[in-house]
Amino acid sequence: MSKDDIKFKEKAQNLESNLDQIHQMYQKVTGEKKRFKEEKTMAEKKLARQEEKAEMLEGKYAAARTKQQEYANVIKMLK
Repeated sequence: MSKDDIKFKEKAQNLESNLDQIHQMYQKVTGEKKRFKEEKTMAEKKLARQEEKAEMLEGKYAAARTKQQEYANVIKMLK
């Protein structure tokens, strides 16, 4: 083999190695993207549940506050 053939072969092997590395990196990134998408979906569901719970608690607080005010009015009337 001539020196040019050897250089060409080395360059080809280097390019194949680079291509393999890029392919592995691509697979890793797509896997991470899928995992992040799943985590985002779970986080959004968790946030929605927390918001529902907060709304329910705010409603209960408003109802309790109203009842407390009614009891205060009844106590004033009884005095």
